[in-house]
Amino acid sequence: MENTQANDGPEICFDGIPYINVGWMTKECQNGPDRHKKKKAKYKEEKENDKEDHGYIKKTRRHIQDTKKLDCPARIRLRIIVKFPQFKVDNYEDKWGRKQASINLKAQISDDLKIEKQLKFYLLLPDRNEHQNHLLDELAGFCQPVDSKIILKIKQLTIEEGVRTVQEMKRHIRMFVSRDLCPGQQIDPCNRRYYPHDRDIKNHIDRALSCTRYSKDDQENLEFIVEEWKRKFPDDSFHLRTS
Repeated sequence: MENTQANDGPEICFDGIPYINVGWMTKECQNGPDRHKKKKAKYKEEKENDKEDHGYIKKTRRHIQDTKKLDCPARIRLRIIVKFPQFKVDNYEDKWGRKQASINLKAQISDDLKIEKQLKFYLLLPDRNEHQNHLLDELAGFCQPVDSKIILKIKQLTIEEGVRTVQEMKRHIRMFVSRDLCPGQQIDPCNRRYYPHDRDIKNHIDRALSCTRYSKDDQENLEFIVEEWKRKFPDDSFHLRTS
C-alpha cells in the first residue's frame, strides 16, 4: 500500500478509495515549548516599570515557578479526511485507473451531485518516552488545568444554587465527577483536573460572582441594582443615599 503520510502527521495508507484532506491539528503537551515567551517578557517589563512609577506596592499572586512550559516535545497529531467509497479503484496500483476515478469524482462534485462520503479521523498519540522534562503518571495530576466542565459547574452552582463556601463546593464537585462526568471510573483525588485545589475553587467562585456585578466598585454596583429595582417594581419607593 502507498503511504500517504503528510509531514509528521498520522500515517494514511491508500486502500483504493479516493479521499481529500479537510483538516489537521497539532496539540502540544501543556509542558511543551513556550510560544509566548516574548509577550511574557514584555508584560513582565511593563509591570516592573509600573512599580517604579508608583510608590505603592500592588498585591500579586506568588508563583512557585515562572512557567509550566518545559520544552516537552510530545505532541498529539490529528488528520481529518473525507473518503468517497463509490469511486474505489480495485487496482490502486494502476495510475490510469486512479486518474480516471479522480476525474469522475471531480465532475460529480462540480455538478453538485449527491455523493456518498465517509468522514475519517486519524489520530497519532505520542509515546510515553516522548514526554520529557516533567512529571508523569499520577504525579502529573498536580499540574493539570481544571476541566472546563468543572469550571462551568462551579459557575452554575455559584450563581443558580448560591453555593459560596469552598467545602460545600468540593462536595458538589465530588458528586458531579462520580455521577455525571466520570461515572464508574476511579479518578485519583490528587488529579487537579477533576478535583481542583481550594485556591482554584475560591478563584472560580469569585470569578462567577464578578459576572453578576455591574461594576467592581461596590457603591456603583449598588446604584445599578437600585435602578434595576425601580424598573422592576415601579410601585415601590427606593432611595439610596451615597456619600
